[in-house]
Amino acid sequence: MFKEIDHIAILVKNTERALELYQGRMKLPLIASERLEEQGIRLTHLDMGNVQLQLVEPLSSDHPLCQRLKTHGEGLHHLCWKVDDLRVAMASLEDYGLRSKPNEPHPGVQGREAAFIEPVDTQGILFEMTSSSMKD
Repeated sequence: MFKEIDHIAILVKNTERALELYQGRMKLPLIASERLEEQGIRLTHLDMGNVQLQLVEPLSSDHPLCQRLKTHGEGLHHLCWKVDDLRVAMASLEDYGLRSKPNEPHPGVQGREAAFIEPVDTQGILFEMTSSSMKD
């Protein structure tokens, strides 16, 4: 089930400023950027060749990710695995001694669904899984 990384997510305060580095200086091509209003975040994907870089920006000052920004600053947020069928993958987590976080799955970028794995089960690393295609 865990065979391919879909994206590496970086938490940022300001997407436009982050794009100056990743798109401007590092020359990573922009794939897509969209606001997920119900989650209160902007997700921006850049092409790193065999994996995407995802910039995650909270859209309001009271978003839960703002506390993480205040405490830890900008940086790595999570790694996301690509799975063929998210619901099957979620049902299989128990076989690996893992659990999904409560209230999963959630809407992901470009119409895909995603689900976070409980970081207490993964030595504190936040992993996400996303479907390979748009939800049905």
